Amino acid sequence: MTALALVPLLVADRLADPQEIVRRLSLADERNREIARSYTFIQRGEQKEIDGKGKVKKVESETEEVLSLYGRYYSKTIAKNDKPLSAKDAAKEEEKLRKESEKRARESREENGKLAKEQAKQREELRKLVTEIGKAYDLTLKGIEKLDGRDVYKIAAMPRADYSRKLLPYSMLPKMRGTMWIDCDEFQLVRIDAEVIETISLGLVLVRFGPGTRLFFEQTRVNGEVWLPRYAAAKLEGRVGVLKKVRSEAEVRWKDFRKFSADSRVVAADATPE
Repeated sequence: MTALALVPLLVADRLADPQEIVRRLSLADERNREIARSYTFIQRGEQKEIDGKGKVKKVESETEEVLSLYGRYYSKTIAKNDKPLSAKDAAKEEEKLRKESEKRARESREENGKLAKEQAKQREELRKLVTEIGKAYDLTLKGIEKLDGRDVYKIAAMPRADYSRKLLPYSMLPKMRGTMWIDCDEFQLVRIDAEVIETISLGLVLVRFGPGTRLFFEQTRVNGEVWLPRYAAAKLEGRVGVLKKVRSEAEVRWKDFRKFSADSRVVAADATPE
């Protein structure tokens, strides 16, 4: 039997329509976002500059503690290039956190209402993006795989020749292809691996990402109740302006997930093992 012939057998008790599977992503995201705001975690970002021969010229990293502060995330730098901040710089970060906390505590109901509208706008933008993905790509269900012990749909996305949108981010869709892994039970995006196949231009100062640029993102299930980011990476091949060629690699890792309890204590959280 061919691989395609096996697909109906693999998904006998699951959804078989990749369009419907992707559509459910936005429906599952709203509840997940609400729970995610009660978590704090450590985020480490690293960027490498690559020369024309493919050798690393420069490496920089920054580690941050990401807090949920009055319903919004706040990032406090705790290390640079894997070295803890000096006492002076650490004190500055604490002072910035104190001022931001006081500022958010003073926010009026009107300002809190603006936050609620902003969050609603973000949910609507995600819904629209998911809808456009269904229009921009031919989606093919490749079957069901296991990731971290859970069943996930594996869906390939190839751009459709008849799709065309001028507004960002939709205009980028037909210039990329990739594969998505979506949790079978909770319809959360577990992993995505994408690549640029046609040059993407951004901004008034011309920035172009060419073929060869790759993007990777992965989430993990925490405490049996929420999905949080675990790893992201990008390999960039592009230009700034007409002459300057840019090659770089970047990655972000998240760890040490903790949840705020009702009495404002922080408690440990169990993540799916890597």
